[in-house]
Order: sequence, then C-alpha cells, then structure tokens
Amino acid sequence: MMTFVLVPAKGEQDIKADGWSLQGRYKITGSWSQGENGVIQIRLRMYFLAATWAPKFFKGYFDAERDALMGVWGFSAELESSKDKMECRRIPPHYLTVYPNIKELSDNKPRALWRFAIEAVRNDVRRDHWS
Repeated sequence: MMTFVLVPAKGEQDIKADGWSLQGRYKITGSWSQGENGVIQIRLRMYFLAATWAPKFFKGYFDAERDALMGVWGFSAELESSKDKMECRRIPPHYLTVYPNIKELSDNKPRALWRFAIEAVRNDVRRDHWS
C-alpha cells in the first residue's frame, strides 16, 4: 500500500508528489496529457530516498468512472510489455485493506463491492472499539 498526493509541478503538464509506503519515503515526478476521447494519460517515476530500492515507473490513465488511476508499472521506463497492473484509488488506507482487487472486480463486480461494503463496516466497528 502506498500513499501520495499528486500536485502540479513547474511545467504546464508536469506533476510531482511526496509519498510513503512500507518501503519508506519516496518522491514522484511525472507528466499528464490529454489522450484519445479526452482520457487523461499519466506517466510517473517513483524513486525512493533510500538507495536500496530501485525506481518504479507507471504508465496509465485516469478512469473518471472509477475515480482511479489505472495502468501498469515496472522497474523500467519501457512498460509496453508489462503485465503488472496497478490501481491508485482515493480511499483512506484503512478501507484499502479490505478493497477487492482488480480480478475480483472484473469477475463479479456487484458481489465484490457488496463484500467490500460489509468488510468496511465491520472494520469501522472494530476501529471504534479500540482504546
């Protein structure tokens, strides 16, 4: 699980972010462009402040219906043949722990979302009982 907030950078179509994950703090640089049918295309490079982790690259698009960044990622800027899917959502981290993965959503979306709703409520009840 990773957390970051994209903000405009110096260039007109440049974006940047500071983020954090279990691997540590990292920085993101990238760009966006308007693709076919008005779809926003995104390219990102994530590099970690600790030299032990290799940079990661993301290429994808913003899916307005799902309110998510969808695409592929890998350890090389050449992502045309990558099969490693990545989805970035605007969901608080404690809900992401129970959110269904892409395969579950594509197999049976109504069932996966119903299961997510039940688990999110259970998670909230458990969190409310923490001291």
